[in-house]
Amino acid sequence: MFKRVNAGILYKEWLETAHLIDPQYNYFSFAQLCNENKSTTNTYYMTLMNKIVKENPGNRGAITALNQFLKRENTQSSFGKECCEYWERRETSEATSKAHKRRLATFLQLNEDKCEGIEAISENVRGKKANNAVQNNLEDEDNNEEVPDNNALVNNVPDNNAPGNNEKDENDRFIQGSN
Repeated sequence: MFKRVNAGILYKEWLETAHLIDPQYNYFSFAQLCNENKSTTNTYYMTLMNKIVKENPGNRGAITALNQFLKRENTQSSFGKECCEYWERRETSEATSKAHKRRLATFLQLNEDKCEGIEAISENVRGKKANNAVQNNLEDEDNNEEVPDNNALVNNVPDNNAPGNNEKDENDRFIQGSN
């Protein structure tokens, strides 16, 4: 059901100093070091404590800590109350931290989306301005072309705007003819 835990390797430093902690082999110091969920922490702690007691049956600190740990489900005992409060605080803290991280990630994503939207609008506006400038240039070129003289067409007189019907064109013909 559970993987066998090699307690000697996983928590060697804690095991080497746990007898110096007050109280010895303190469950809560282990839980902080372990930094796992309640079930995993309890499994590791139980494995370690059983190993210590098995290897050193006269270790009163380890035996006391293990007996106390075995009463953790009894919420009437001081250790049971303390254990319950510890896990409530830790789970609340973890949930709050997780919610904060999620809100932050959501805010960052929304900010990114809005910025991309603004940039796309800006690009679109710049593109339209460029297209309008090109269109205006084309219209300006069209407006600079010589247009037929409507008065000449209606009154049946020579069109002053037509090629060959202005002084320059006449002069050009005269000069060309004299060559």
